[in-house]
Amino acid sequence: MTTSTKGKVRTVLGLIDPSDLGVTLPHEHLFIDESIYFVSADEPTRKALARQPLGLENLGLVRFNPDINIDNLRLDDEDMMVKEVTRFKLAGGNTIVDGTPGYGLGRDIEALRRLSIRTGVNVIASAGYYVSIGHPKDMNSKTIDDVKTSIVNEIENGVGTARIHPGLIKIGTTYPWAANEEKAVQGGARAQTETGAPMEIHPGRNHNHPSMILDVAEKAGADLSHILILHIDRTIEKLDDFKSLLDRGCFIDFDLFGQGWYAPEIPLEIPIPSDHIRVQRIKQLIEAGYVDQIMMSHDVDTKYLTYSYGGHGYAHILLNIVPLMLHQGISQENVHKLLVDNPRRFFPFR
Repeated sequence: MTTSTKGKVRTVLGLIDPSDLGVTLPHEHLFIDESIYFVSADEPTRKALARQPLGLENLGLVRFNPDINIDNLRLDDEDMMVKEVTRFKLAGGNTIVDGTPGYGLGRDIEALRRLSIRTGVNVIASAGYYVSIGHPKDMNSKTIDDVKTSIVNEIENGVGTARIHPGLIKIGTTYPWAANEEKAVQGGARAQTETGAPMEIHPGRNHNHPSMILDVAEKAGADLSHILILHIDRTIEKLDDFKSLLDRGCFIDFDLFGQGWYAPEIPLEIPIPSDHIRVQRIKQLIEAGYVDQIMMSHDVDTKYLTYSYGGHGYAHILLNIVPLMLHQGISQENVHKLLVDNPRRFFPFR
């Protein structure tokens, strides 16, 4: 970490003051290729569906089988994304964190920069490693320090011909987790220590896994108060489990707002809750004294979740969930903490 980054937030257009973040979505995807999850099929009709452009004629099927259509798994249209992000801005949004790391999901950091210029919305890019299915081919031979060095190099020296700097470390894991995923957490923790960058972690689908991840990260030297555990709404449901995790000082992200899908081939230990249940859980945690450790997002990562394709898009929380929260008795002050104050404290380099 250099003196110039301490206390600043690093966007794709450069360093900004934390006060300039405003309303922030801490975990989204603006450009992404999730074709690593594509599920091939033997049936001719399903094979045909895989090759079709996403549209009204197949949207109903894809909503409950998002991985059977290749077009759905890619967000790659800049003009469409300008419209999506502008809708968020017009609803009162200021900053979007793109959680697409350097390895595994087709990060396009130069497109992120162009998008920020065209919309006037702050965009924070990620460095790091997604889950093992998206790891580079030589991941087995990499050491923890190799992982750390690759992340530090991107954060400190930038990416691509324009040398655009990520402002976040993002690590993905599954459960049971692979040795290389544990290695990535350890390398990410060391990179966090060296750079002072904030760190987000995608946990596996098991209620104990976030704590297991924090154990490994802490042993590797991480600052747990500078870690955001993602997808908490599909990972933990018991209040005591939330408390045990939050008592360790980390942040948590209810980041599947607008989503309620299920797919028979994906075992869900904890079903994805409705938005009403998410709001109820957040309210419980606020009443228990944890309002300063909670953030909210949508994790839009496929076409069918965008407004352009009939989904809820990036403005859903501002347009639909905030009124619901106020109606359920969450104060405007606490809503502001979740959407503005907590990201303002979390995303600066330390």
